[in-house]
Amino acid sequence: MQSRDMKALLVVGVFCAIVLVLWTLLHRHWTTTPSPTNTSVHSSDCDALAASPQDPNRTAAGVALEKIDPARALDACRQAITRSPNDPRPHFQLARIYEKNTNFEQAVTEYRKAADAGYSAAQNHLGDLYFKGRDVPQDDAQAVAWYRKAAEQGNAYAQYNLGAMYQLGRGVEKDPAQADAWYRKAAAWLRKDAEKGNAEAQNALGMMYGGGQGVGKDPAQAMAWTRKAADQGDASGQYNLGVMYQQGQGVERDDAQAMAWYRKAAEQGFTPAQNALGSIYAHGSGVAQDYTQAMAWYRKAAEQDDAYAQYSLGLMYSHGRGVPMDYVQAAAWYRKAAQRGESQAQVNLGTLYLLGHGVGKDPALAASWYRKAAVQGDAYAQSSLGSMYDKGRGVQRDVPQAILWYRKAAEQGDAYAKERLRALEDGGRQ
Repeated sequence: MQSRDMKALLVVGVFCAIVLVLWTLLHRHWTTTPSPTNTSVHSSDCDALAASPQDPNRTAAGVALEKIDPARALDACRQAITRSPNDPRPHFQLARIYEKNTNFEQAVTEYRKAADAGYSAAQNHLGDLYFKGRDVPQDDAQAVAWYRKAAEQGNAYAQYNLGAMYQLGRGVEKDPAQADAWYRKAAAWLRKDAEKGNAEAQNALGMMYGGGQGVGKDPAQAMAWTRKAADQGDASGQYNLGVMYQQGQGVERDDAQAMAWYRKAAEQGFTPAQNALGSIYAHGSGVAQDYTQAMAWYRKAAEQDDAYAQYSLGLMYSHGRGVPMDYVQAAAWYRKAAQRGESQAQVNLGTLYLLGHGVGKDPALAASWYRKAAVQGDAYAQSSLGSMYDKGRGVQRDVPQAILWYRKAAEQGDAYAKERLRALEDGGRQ
């Protein structure tokens, strides 16, 4: 099994291409018609310094999360809460400040206060935290519940998210009709805001045209709306425009243009763009391969607590790319990402424990990390967990459990799982 264990550090460690997928929308918010939540109409310094541009109840223009100045905004929002302790808006804005400061425990507390008070922007964000498993247990059903609360208030972001959950069958039974209905509701409001010049809505509408969600699929329209957002300086729009140029979606492929737009977004602190640049330099995609540059961009995103970037840094240290090979550092970065629910980091951390690379050899911990990734649907983790039960490594040997996990992996095409499944079903040979 040693060669298979090492494969986890090599094959599972392939750098993921950055592609335009619908889940990017699940990590963004945009302006919608105001929800019926009762909030004060008084605009304060808290609003000016920490309001979300995508909050339908904001009373100021808003500040992108990556541009919040916590040193100035923190006291302002605390004072706003003191003045209006029952107003959920400053609680939501205080949560954004804590999130910018990577103080996620306090951020979750404040998001929950606002969400429990019926504040739709907070409900959406809390749903997003449950979807990602970020400082709350990953729970698709809870994500759906919070998205629904906000969607029923007319929040277009929540309507889109709820549509996506129905489309993919996450937390609900897969239902294309329900997905389309919620997408259409979202698209109607987004179009109104996009036509008024709202960059967030323009970007979101562009993505919906790109995926044919709630509107007819139209690459030209996707490009047009995304460019409007990017030209206004919207970091997500700039990133998505980079993806379109890199993938040749609605435009002729142009690696130089892709790099230029990714860089604009990355320099605003937008972590998907920083990861994209890291991946491009690591692969040498349209540029000279440069592991030092890859490390630099991954580190910028990792320092913002981005799980994929933390996983990528672990990968670089595992292979000595741009840095000396260092399994201790690899384990440290994999652990940060694994604790945030990054399944590939969980797999690789499990393999380090199985082999005793950079950590004490501990097959039981290896099995535990494989399980975390396996329940997220990672085929390699499922196959590896099946192998642990098959061989009795870190767990009691349990052939039915081995078969169960091998079958899940085999259904996703894992060759090793298929081979072992046939062997066990043909007579249980090891």
